[in-house]
This record gives sequence, C-alpha cells and structure tokens, in this order.
Amino acid sequence: MITVQQQLGIGMMQALKWAPYFGACLRGLLRRQLDANTEALLRATGRAPTLAVTSTGILYWSAAYVQKLSADELAFRLLHEAMHVLLRHFDRSKAIGVTDETARAANLAQDMCINEGLRKNWPTLGKDGVYPETHKQPLGLIWEERYRLLLKEQKQNEGEGNDGEAPGQVAAGDCGSCAAGKPIPGEQPGEGRSEAALERMRKEVAQAVQTFKPDASKNQGDVPAELKRWADEILAPAKIDWRVKLGQVIRGAVASRPDASAHTWNKISRRQAGIGFGVGKPIVPATHSPQPRCGVVVDTSGSMSKEALTAAMVEGNGVIKAVGGQVTFAIVDAVLHACKPVKSIAEAVALLAGGGGTSMIPGFEALTKQKVDVGVVFTDGAIGDPGPEPPYRVVWVIIEGDTSFAPPFGEVVFIDA
Repeated sequence: MITVQQQLGIGMMQALKWAPYFGACLRGLLRRQLDANTEALLRATGRAPTLAVTSTGILYWSAAYVQKLSADELAFRLLHEAMHVLLRHFDRSKAIGVTDETARAANLAQDMCINEGLRKNWPTLGKDGVYPETHKQPLGLIWEERYRLLLKEQKQNEGEGNDGEAPGQVAAGDCGSCAAGKPIPGEQPGEGRSEAALERMRKEVAQAVQTFKPDASKNQGDVPAELKRWADEILAPAKIDWRVKLGQVIRGAVASRPDASAHTWNKISRRQAGIGFGVGKPIVPATHSPQPRCGVVVDTSGSMSKEALTAAMVEGNGVIKAVGGQVTFAIVDAVLHACKPVKSIAEAVALLAGGGGTSMIPGFEALTKQKVDVGVVFTDGAIGDPGPEPPYRVVWVIIEGDTSFAPPFGEVVFIDA
C-alpha cells in the first residue's frame, strides 16, 4: 500500500506528464501537510481541508483529501493550484480591492476561469469543480469580470430577501491566500518563497509555455489560452519611455564628468550659515552641477517618412526642455547638412535638409567636435554601419523602425510616429 506522500508524488508526476511546462512551478512549491489541529480549525470556520497555496508559494495538503483522489484527479487539482500562483491572483485581488468579506467570491471567480481552461484539455476531470455555467455566466471572461458578476448576483439575492448561500460559499473549495483567501491557520507572514524566487519561477514556466508542443500519446493537451496570453505578456520586452532613458543617461554622463560637482565663488554656500559670517570665519565655496552638453543627430535620409521626421522634431523639442538650455543639432543623411547649437525647436526645424542616402558617421563626428556628453539619435534604424563608437554616451531613438535594431554601441528605445 502506498503512503499519502507517495500518492502526492504520483499526482505530481502525472501533472508533469500532461503539462511539463508547469515543472518549475510544481517543483518550486514548498509542500506542507496539514496537521489534525489545523484541519479542525479549518472545519470550524467552514473551510474544507483540501489543497491550498499561500501567496508565498507553500502548498498545503490534507492527507485525507489526497488519499481519496485518483492520480488523474490529484494531477488536475495540482495544476489548478499552480495556476493561482502563476496568474498572480493574490496581487490582482489586492489591486481591485478584494476584502475579507468578498474573498470567497474572488476565489470562486478565479476557480471558474482556471477550470474552464483546464477542462478543454482534460474534459473528464474536475467534474465536481465550479465552472461558468455553475453560476449561469458566459464563457471567455476574465476572473475580475466574473467576480463583479458574483457580487451583483449576491446583492440581488439580498434585495430579494434570499437567505441562501452567498457566492463563493458553494462547493468552490478554499485555495488559500494565493487565491485571495484567508491564510491557513498557523501560516506565518514572510515564510515561504521570496517574491524574486516566485518571479523567476513564473518566467521559467512562461518560457516553457512558449516552446511547448503537445504529445497526444502522453495525453498532453494544448496550453490553456489564458496561460498562453500570460506567457506572452510576462516575456514581452519592457516598454521604457525614451525620455526616462535619456534622463538616466544624462545623469550618468554628467556624474562621470570631472567637473560634475565644480566649486564656485559666485554664490554663497549653504554650509556657510552653519559656520557663520564675519571676520575670522572661513569662507566656504559653493558647488554647482554644470549643464550637460547634449547633442541630437536627426536622420533626414530618404527612408525617414514625413511623420517620422515630425515625431523626431517633437521629441527633439523634449530634449531641449529636458536639458534646459542649448542643444547642438546635427542634420544628416549621407552627409552632414548642418551642425549648430539651438535654443528652440524652431531653430532646429530651420536646419532640416536631406532626403538622400544614410550614414550617421558624419553626425557623430560633428558632435565629437562639439565635445558633447550625450548624443541622442533620431532615426528609423536603416543606417548601415554606424562607424566607431564616439567618445560620449549614445541613445538611439528608433521611430517607426525595425524593432530588431541592435547597434554595436549605445542604448536603444523605440517610439511610434
């Protein structure tokens, strides 16, 4: 006769056979058996001791519950609990203001969505679970929408004087704090996996989801649609506003300059008041941060559309405002058409010329002569060889260009015209 621990292990193996992309999550969960006292406390508060996951990745399991399940049923429920972790139901519940009073409804809404997805792959399992039709809800909703429908249903029932069970108090189970539920009795704050460890686990699963190809001989179904969307979102490159990137680069470039905190006698130091004024008191020099020397290269080659050039000048105006002073504009296609310090975008627009081939090298060389600290390049990325790396920080701002653009130097951000 197998032990309950072995039964749990068999369920884990079956789940990984069906859906190997869950591996990093199922193996990463810490496992703890519910003791008799904890099970009694759960029953006393109307909570069934089954399987539950905490917001920190601890899987609690009831021996009696695990023993009564077949390997397939246990595998289905393990995948269900893993989905709560992967889809960040705990964080999403906090974001929409789920309270202790509405947590069971939130858990029920989440369960309906998870079971709806898993049922498509394993339709003979999870028949005792909750599904959209359990509460006469349409298919294809996200759990937040189902949650609001349940609350509306509950309010209507209360208005009609119905003393029946509120949503979430039917056979939805109790999936633990990871699913917006109350903590397991004895659960200690801070124990379990760190948020960084959970995030690494999620990314590993997302990568496995994107490369997974089902094997029908192993009863492997396709990845649930919600999990596919989740994987695409979690692995999508972060979108960073180029202005934020420019600000970071400017601060870094200025901080590394020899005169980044230069002394001056042209103003009173803030420390002088503490020392005092008058005969016999030392005079302390003040410090100041010099204005960064910033240059802009505008690609005016034939591949730059009118919309892209307009966007470049709009963003170029942002550079002038960010620097708060004079900015050197270099106008380039295959040759340098102009290189001049300007104080307004109108002055920069007046310099525009070009429409021929493409080479950013003349622009970089012109800014090198101006001894700039930072160079911002507005281009569509169709530039060929950018030449040697200039002696200043470079930010490439790609407008309507190829998102695979990867120059040998500088930092790249993308914007739409």
